[in-house]
Amino acid sequence: MKSYRSYVAGDTVAERYQVTRILGKGRSSVVYHAVDSHTKTEIVLKILDPFLSQDPLAVERFRREAQVLQSLSHQSIGKVFSLEQGKDLCFLVLEYFSGDNLKHVLKTNGAVPLAVAIQVMNQLLDAVG
Repeated sequence: MKSYRSYVAGDTVAERYQVTRILGKGRSSVVYHAVDSHTKTEIVLKILDPFLSQDPLAVERFRREAQVLQSLSHQSIGKVFSLEQGKDLCFLVLEYFSGDNLKHVLKTNGAVPLAVAIQVMNQLLDAVG
């Protein structure tokens, strides 16, 4: 079984999604930028740790996360295209947004000007609202 942290650029997931790079890691999943070979579009793969993919409770939490995201509709929230589950793999296929994430911007540039921080917070509050 392939470790959830071991996908690298060029690897193919589920015979359809070609990984281009890693976007982030969490305790239970890793998020990758990929290209859908069927539609030739950029997407995001959020892959649940294979160990957790064997746990029905963890898979159900992952499924609920997908359902909650699917119920939201906002320009700043990526759409869930599908939840896919195989023998050793459970993952979400999500809409991709280009650009840097806030964590990267802060790490690279340091603190942002107050006006930018207010703009980002307004976008977050609008999406949550």
